[in-house]
Amino acid sequence: MIFQQDNDPKHISKLAQKWFNDQEIHVLDWPAQSPDLNPIEHFWINLKHKISGYDRPATGVWELWDSTETGWEKITPEECQSLVENLPRCLQAVIRAKGGNTKY
Repeated sequence: MIFQQDNDPKHISKLAQKWFNDQEIHVLDWPAQSPDLNPIEHFWINLKHKISGYDRPATGVWELWDSTETGWEKITPEECQSLVENLPRCLQAVIRAKGGNTKY
């Protein structure tokens, strides 16, 4: 198994590294805090847009859960596929920016 994470400091603590080693899980080398390179980050943005369309913000955790679940169900397989297909362009933009910020 190969696990991908963003190498945020809390994810690469000695305790976390030991757990991955104990579980025999290889962690993919990945630049720290690189949302441009991860389609799931763009997915979360899509979800936030879908749940931000409500007349008022959620007033409690269960209402937030319900609106998030409803927003999740509105995301189509085509939207997910588009995120995956866009990844090569994201990678090219990051390379051009030498690891800096991109429009993605």
